[in-house]
Amino acid sequence: MSDAKPIDPDKNEMLPAEGSPEIGYQIFRYLEEILMDKNLLGLPKKWQRNYELSRNKHWKGYGTSRMPLVSANLLHDHRQKTVNMLTDNNPTFNVAIIGAPGEIDEDTQNNLLHAVEYWWNEQEQQHVLEKSVITGEIYGCAIEKVVFNPELEYGIGEVETELVDPFHFGFYPVTAKDIQKAEAVFHFYPIACRELRRMYPKYADKIKADMAYIAELQDTRREISATNTGMAGSYFSTFMNVVKQMVNNSTNEDSRKDETLVVEVWVKDYRMDKD
Repeated sequence: MSDAKPIDPDKNEMLPAEGSPEIGYQIFRYLEEILMDKNLLGLPKKWQRNYELSRNKHWKGYGTSRMPLVSANLLHDHRQKTVNMLTDNNPTFNVAIIGAPGEIDEDTQNNLLHAVEYWWNEQEQQHVLEKSVITGEIYGCAIEKVVFNPELEYGIGEVETELVDPFHFGFYPVTAKDIQKAEAVFHFYPIACRELRRMYPKYADKIKADMAYIAELQDTRREISATNTGMAGSYFSTFMNVVKQMVNNSTNEDSRKDETLVVEVWVKDYRMDKD
C-alpha cells in the first residue's frame, strides 16, 4: 500500500473554499504582489506623467508674474481629434450567433439583436466608448467592466458598462501576457466607510478606515492642477491653507481618512461539485 497522503484540493486553487477565514488574507497577498509589480515596472509614475501632460502641466516648476511658463497643449488637440474620429461616426454594436444552423430559432435571434440595439442606444453606450477612448489615449490602455446592475431602470436592473481606472486594476499572475488566460482579475478602489456600511449592514461594525493600502495605489492626480501657476496659484494655495486650518480647528476628522479599500476578484475556480 502507498503511504502518500491525498492531495488537498484547495492547494490546487488560488483561493480557499467558500467560507474560509483565509480568503481575505490570501486576496491581499495577491494584491501586494500586483502593486509591487506595477511599481517595479514604473507604471504609476508613467500614468501620472501622462495625466500631467494631458492637463497641460509640462513644467516641473512654477512660473512667476514676470516670467510665466506657458505651453501649448497640443496633446489635447490631438487627443480630441482622435476621439472624434473614432466616436462621431455613429458606431454600432452587434451580436453574432455561434452554433450550428437552426440551433437557435429565428425569433430568438431577432430578439437578441433588438435587445442589443436597445441597450446600446438607450443606455448611451457611445458615451462610455468615448470615455474609454480618452482613457486609452492618456494612459495607453482602457479597461471596461460589464456587469448587471439591479439598481438601474428604477429597480428593474440593466447591464452596465463601468470604466475601470488603470490605477485600480490588476491581474494574476502578473507575468500573464493575455488577460483571458490569467487566473484572476482584480478591481480595487477606495470607498467611503459610511457608504460601505450601508451596503453591508451585517458587517458594519467590522468596517474600518485603512489609508495605508490606498496610499500604495500611488494615485496623486487630484494634486495636479493646470492653473496652479504664478501669483494666482500662490494666492489660491494660501487661501486653501487658511481654510484647511480653520476646518482642522473645528473638527479632527479628515474626509479622506474615512475611506477603505474594496477589492473585487474574478477568479477561475476548478472545484467540482460532487453531486
